[in-house]
Amino acid sequence: MKNYFAYGSNLSFEQMRERCPEHRKIGKGTLEGYKWFLSSRGYANVIKSPEERVHGFVYGISEEDERNLDRFEGVHQGFYRKETLPVELAEGVSVECLVYIDSASPASGETVLKEWYKQRINRGIEDAELPPEYVRNVIRRFVPAEAKSEGELPSTTMEGLKALEKVLGCERLPMAREWGGAGLIVTRGEPEKPGNDWRFVRYAATPHAREVSWFIERIRDAFYAEERVDNCSKYEFFCRLGNAAGRCGESVENADARMLCASVLREAYAMYEEMEQGRFLCLGIASGGDIADDFAERDFSEKEIRAFFENRRVDASVWKH
Repeated sequence: MKNYFAYGSNLSFEQMRERCPEHRKIGKGTLEGYKWFLSSRGYANVIKSPEERVHGFVYGISEEDERNLDRFEGVHQGFYRKETLPVELAEGVSVECLVYIDSASPASGETVLKEWYKQRINRGIEDAELPPEYVRNVIRRFVPAEAKSEGELPSTTMEGLKALEKVLGCERLPMAREWGGAGLIVTRGEPEKPGNDWRFVRYAATPHAREVSWFIERIRDAFYAEERVDNCSKYEFFCRLGNAAGRCGESVENADARMLCASVLREAYAMYEEMEQGRFLCLGIASGGDIADDFAERDFSEKEIRAFFENRRVDASVWKH
């Protein structure tokens, strides 16, 4: 297979599945001596710039995949040309990669960014887990975020929680890498012994770990927007979110991703209410190194979770029993 370096819409794993069905993921990569910009045709491009770098993702592609890319990139029409350039992988290894470079000039103030392309770029930013500083300083000059979907903090905690209510109604829930931190590990596999000094770690094992992890990340952003969680309270905060997902998975037969994420969001609302009323309790590290991680005042049943969001005009009818 040949290595291919993606820096635009092909950062989207979904798009790569559609265009290059035989590809395999290799990992994040950096193209040194180039900078990222938008072309006058409204598509991502790179150009030589000695002091800069482009962050992207490296795939292994077959000959058929490459022919598909040639067609999509308009190589034979002269829209893109192909070059082989050195790309540094995350572990410091340099590999030769196929890179498509647009022949068009840089974008002007009149350049129109297509809506579908903006969506693919934003999905790719999340899939490839590009560095936030790079996204903010480079890509965001040309491509706006979509509803603060990939790490930009909301203005208030309530604003962030309400935004997540809308996500619950989406046809397809977003996904993130499996959560691990502050005493909580969300995983699709069997819990493993943690490789650190903690004597106690809360695990939330579910087939929908990536969807739950995305919600936990965005709930974190919502509470961090008003600095409601600190280094002491974060263990209680995150483990209560994990416990909510775990209890839902155990008590609700065949609970789908939406039901699990709804239970996590309901717990977030409960903690918000406790914080507003000065009733939120936490103990960061207990005697012996154990994490005191569940001062929840009560558990919420499936019926209560559904009723809570239906009262907030969220359509819960699509959640599986």
